[in-house]
Amino acid sequence: QHALKANNSEFEGFLDEEYGSWGITPNERKALNANWIHWYGDHLLHSESRTIYESACGTGLTLFIIIQLLYEQYDITGIEAFGNDYIARDV
Repeated sequence: QHALKANNSEFEGFLDEEYGSWGITPNERKALNANWIHWYGDHLLHSESRTIYESACGTGLTLFIIIQLLYEQYDITGIEAFGNDYIARDV
């Protein structure tokens, strides 16, 4: 098992390119996710755990966006993110 730390500068180039089957950019997805990020934020603020998990995570860009939003809107750091995907071409 490998642990990776998200680095904003490594992902900046991906944020305005379409990805996955959504047909939108990560920045557009971020705007959509901002409408419900309170679900994660409210839970993580009142929990000792800083772990999130996404099934069918593909490249992990949605997880990255969720981590950005949690930092920007809730000042939550130290998040451990996990995910899986069963379609090899999506990873």
